[in-house]
Amino acid sequence: MNLGFIGCANDQLDIIKSDFALQIQALKDFYPIIKSALDAGYPMQNIKLGGGTALAMYYFQHRLSFDLDLFVPDGQHLDYFRPKMWIDDVANFEGRYADLAHHVGVSILVGACPIKIDILAHSMGVDSLLDKSKTLSI
Repeated sequence: MNLGFIGCANDQLDIIKSDFALQIQALKDFYPIIKSALDAGYPMQNIKLGGGTALAMYYFQHRLSFDLDLFVPDGQHLDYFRPKMWIDDVANFEGRYADLAHHVGVSILVGACPIKIDILAHSMGVDSLLDKSKTLSI
């Protein structure tokens, strides 16, 4: 898997790679779940990185953030990310699991550090407040 950041200057990319290495590794470890959703027909353009980590990575570099928030446009889309889709891929999971109507969350161990990954349904749609100048490419 090639994890690249489109729209980032080289110095910003170096900051992202060094300061957010754990989060990048957690996203790589979570990618088989994302891939299973894609293989089942889920459109990649519907998955957006957001929240405090996105702000810290791309814009402000104001703090470290130890979680990842992925957004999808509708609560029904969360079925693609629920355990029934990836129950055999839980070797790296720390044990935290949340399954709510508009939220699925897990923690992935990266070394000894649990990184929380939340997939959240956003009722306004994932493109409503999207800055398309910076894109995370997996």
